[in-house]
Amino acid sequence: MLPHTSRHVNAALLHAFGWQLRLQSIPEGWQGKLQTRLLSWLEQENQPETCVALIETLGHWRGEKPVGIADALLKRVEGEGRSQEIPSLLMALARLAS
Repeated sequence: MLPHTSRHVNAALLHAFGWQLRLQSIPEGWQGKLQTRLLSWLEQENQPETCVALIETLGHWRGEKPVGIADALLKRVEGEGRSQEIPSLLMALARLAS
């Protein structure tokens, strides 16, 4: 289940998901579930490094419904106290828009 209790495992999972998204190798039936799980994880995550990794992973989304991801990321840009996330948020939004 996501997230794992170990930060190292979470980092490895997010890195792997990022590449699977880039290569469009997430099975169709799992795309919606993965998107929901990653967005939920991002909302609940307290570790800045993990938040940045989640944002970077979501920025590689090429499946259906990237609008929900873009909306969630835009809300984080408008939020306060997350300045370390801003570069990753902007890069992810640019990728989603392309």
